[in-house]
Amino acid sequence: MNENDEMNSIYSWPVIIVAFIFFWPVGIFLLIKRLSFNKNINGIIGRIFNILGIAPYAIAGIGIIACLMEGFGKDDIILISMFALIGYCLRRVGKSYIKESEIIEQYKSIIYSGNVRTINEIANITGKSVETVEKELQKYISKGYIPGAYINMVTKEIVLSKDMNIINQNKENVKRIKAKVVICNCCGAKNIVEIEDAKCEYCKMPLEN
Repeated sequence: MNENDEMNSIYSWPVIIVAFIFFWPVGIFLLIKRLSFNKNINGIIGRIFNILGIAPYAIAGIGIIACLMEGFGKDDIILISMFALIGYCLRRVGKSYIKESEIIEQYKSIIYSGNVRTINEIANITGKSVETVEKELQKYISKGYIPGAYINMVTKEIVLSKDMNIINQNKENVKRIKAKVVICNCCGAKNIVEIEDAKCEYCKMPLEN
């Protein structure tokens, strides 16, 4: 499934631009939602939130300076508090995205580059508990951040699709090694046999392996 199949038209660029013009908080939400379809830009999303969080802080700061000069009113305190809270929330969300991005990149580096598969080994490397590592990996795998992977709950290790290809290839090689040519005593045809008690492909008579 490609990106266009996953995204609803509400996340299209024209809708996002209109939302920014008329009500920027909705525009921010739609922008982040659109960007989230790309699994590799959590860090970028986090930095965007951090930058956006500066503006409300700046407005709150200007409001405080103005009120110090002209006096604080009830409405002024509410507005200043509201902008400060918005700035705090945006920055906090930004930090969480960046932190998650760093965790994901660490796991991907350990699994892909370090070729470490067992959850116990990954836990030792990261300094986390086995339960935490298993929970986080399951979460990121289900969200598509570690493509082609799943957790073997019996062996407690990560299995990648390329690993399965190697295993299947090895099985196929074993089959080829075990296969042999047997000549049918009835019709004289040559048969490639991989199992015991095989029958001739042509006359269907039992073969003597």
